[in-house]
Amino acid sequence: MVVAKCSTPSQKINLDTTPQRSVTQLRWDKADLGAFYHYTGLQLNPLLPMLDDALSCYNNSISNHSDTAALIDTVYCEVVDTLVSCANNFVSVRRKSFYKF
Repeated sequence: MVVAKCSTPSQKINLDTTPQRSVTQLRWDKADLGAFYHYTGLQLNPLLPMLDDALSCYNNSISNHSDTAALIDTVYCEVVDTLVSCANNFVSVRRKSFYKF
């Protein structure tokens, strides 16, 4: 008969090796709002004639519903891309609680 005694260190081993990501947020209170509005207006302005033409075609029954749905999807993507691009250029991004004391 053999009796063995093993002792292990009481340190906690962290198996999760993924680095902790800090949460970031757009800081609209620190943004250059004038430049953001101006640049957004310039980028979205070319969409207006396209939307006017699409609306007149739809009202005159020239275009069908699938064409109109595709145009709405396209315009939506353009608006979102423009807003994201403008925010990246003119709105600062900081980690949460960056400006707290």
